[in-house]
Amino acid sequence: WPFAQLLKAAVNATDLPKLNLADGAYVIFTSGSTGTPKGVEINHAALAHYVQSITKRLEFNNDTKSAVVTGLATDLCLTGIYPVWANGGTVVLISPHVKSDPVAIVDTFSEQAINFLKITPSFAAELLATIATSQTPRAPLQQWVLGGESLTAQLVAQIRALYPSAKFINHYGPTETCIGVTSYEIEDHQTAEQMSYPIGSALAHVELAILDAHHEPVAMGMPGQLYIGGESLATGYIRAAEQTAQSFVMLNTTKGQQRYYCSGDNVRLRKDGTLEYLGRLDKQPKIRGFRVDLLDIEAKLTALSVVKNSAVICREIASADTLVAYYVASAEGQQLTAEALQQRIKTDLKCVLPEPMIPSFFVLQEQLPYLENGKVDRKFLQQQMVRSSDTFVAPKTLMQQQVAALFAQLTGFARVGLEDDFFAIGGHSLLAIRLLNQIYLSLDKWEFKEFRLTP
Repeated sequence: WPFAQLLKAAVNATDLPKLNLADGAYVIFTSGSTGTPKGVEINHAALAHYVQSITKRLEFNNDTKSAVVTGLATDLCLTGIYPVWANGGTVVLISPHVKSDPVAIVDTFSEQAINFLKITPSFAAELLATIATSQTPRAPLQQWVLGGESLTAQLVAQIRALYPSAKFINHYGPTETCIGVTSYEIEDHQTAEQMSYPIGSALAHVELAILDAHHEPVAMGMPGQLYIGGESLATGYIRAAEQTAQSFVMLNTTKGQQRYYCSGDNVRLRKDGTLEYLGRLDKQPKIRGFRVDLLDIEAKLTALSVVKNSAVICREIASADTLVAYYVASAEGQQLTAEALQQRIKTDLKCVLPEPMIPSFFVLQEQLPYLENGKVDRKFLQQQMVRSSDTFVAPKTLMQQQVAALFAQLTGFARVGLEDDFFAIGGHSLLAIRLLNQIYLSLDKWEFKEFRLTP
């Protein structure tokens, strides 16, 4: 039905389908080492418990106006949807076209009087410069919920300089545990005292355990894997009983055997009762707020007909975690030029991987380096130089030189030529937003859609 007709239609409560709390509410797909995304099913009971618990930590009412700036295919955005609706607030969906333009995003915040935002720290950092220089009245952003990545004191200080009375919440939770399981409210005096913030304490419906490799509790302050229980757990992975059994385990507790999710996250309990996040036990990196499985990316890359073998690593380039793919061409791939081969790989990967999981760099190798045990020597790959295009054409005009300098500044390359493609030398959507904002401030407005056509 057209949406307008649905709004006008008289709905009889007896006509609505009857739901059980065990029925599925939504499915979110996450990456997996098998090369096939895993569908995480969350039921209505877990979602209802989350909405009730997070409402006690945040301020939701019928005046709440939330902007959804992240994709609907991840659960990061759901904090700004279900709890807002449940408390009578308004949800504003930012269109894909607007999302790619920092000026348009900030203008929309202002026009819609947005006062609640759930966002990754990296995305928030990209918007700050635009907010600071925007000519439109500043939106009343009084609640910032930041999740998906480590939250630094430096970023909070930068946001607080623009919104001194705002409330800041660090929110943590794997997809398998319904959006979020802990939260931490940052007080004013904490900004300058810490480099990063804890992930906080458990929500009301959540039970947490920090265990060692033998499923024994660790001592206060000692690191261990975080196990998550209570009413927050997913039903499991759709049509993946073996993976569900591996990730969701039964543990002995004072209440008897209870079901817990193995988060794979390394944490420790602080003296104040809050949790400190120490990183992934399986070394899965987070790229722009998305947890990515390097083996999953390798499986997808190696499955391409033009690729014989591959290794994907995460390394820091231009002060950001960046995915780099090293690959050996198959017989079919060897029939293509290096440029055509790389373009073919990128095009094919876009059909099977979400954008944050597509490597920023593709390095063609005659063969991969191996250790004596037959495993790929990833440490050696970490030390290899990653270069831009082998053909360098120097910028000629002043504007070309200025834009090339911005490219170089953001991607970390010493020199950038006229033939270099921003996305081929490590650029991605968030860096593009920062680039366009700097061009807008120092040169001239350049729309994202135009930039996409000629990057």
